[in-house]
Parts: sequence; C-alpha cells; structure tokens
Amino acid sequence: RADREVRAGGGAALFINSSLTVSENLSWSDDFNNVLAVYLASCHTVIASIYRMGEYQHLLEELQNFIESQSVGKTSPDLFIMEDLNLPSHSWESLDGDRNCLAADEFCQSNFLTQIVVEPTRGSNVLDVILTKRPSYFVFTDVE
Repeated sequence: RADREVRAGGGAALFINSSLTVSENLSWSDDFNNVLAVYLASCHTVIASIYRMGEYQHLLEELQNFIESQSVGKTSPDLFIMEDLNLPSHSWESLDGDRNCLAADEFCQSNFLTQIVVEPTRGSNVLDVILTKRPSYFVFTDVE
C-alpha cells in the first residue's frame, strides 16, 4: 500500500497471494501519484498498481526503469498494470488528448500494452483500466 502524505483519499494498493514469491518491488509516490509494482521471477512478470491525480511523466519513468531492470537479456517481463488514471478526456482508440494522455499512450506503445476495460468505470468515462501485454489472458471484464 502506498499512501500520499500530503493528500487524503485515493492511492495505490496491491495484494499478492502468499504462494507467489516477490523478487523485487517498487514503491514510489509524490504529492499526487502513487505506483506499487512487484516482480515475480517465477513467471517473469511485473504487476503494478497506479493511482494518478496530477502530472505523471515521472511516475511512468520510474515504472519504466523498474520494468527494464527486470528484463532478462532482450526479453522484457509480462506486464499487468491496474490503474486509476483519472484521464476522463482520454480515448483509448485514438492517440489524442492532453500531455498525460499522450504520456499514457507512449508508455503503452513502448511496452506493447493493450487496455482491456471497455465499459465506463465512472460516469461515462473509463478511468480505471487494466493494461497488459497478454490480453488473451482475460476472458471478460465487468464493471459494477
């Protein structure tokens, strides 16, 4: 769990089953953003939880460095990233929007990530997303 000291509400949490061994972890936050990430060496996978409220280029750089540090040779790890992005103007079907939207798109493209949540998660917006290199691992998503 990553709590922001300056602001109340929001934040990132990540729960890993005790049968899985965490080899490395990342916990980073600033006044507006949090990221928690773990590396599971047994399945060469990075799992991350992100909460974004402000500019988050630095957060993405920290996460990218963590992902790259877990690469074995030229093989990057599988990625599963759950995010509360708070990007109401973002269209996942096209590359447009403000600089946070563009940073998210660039991060997804450079890591070959697919956004799999298609239903609105808050009002008419898709703010909570799942990004992965393995969309075939998901049969469906459901928003309640």
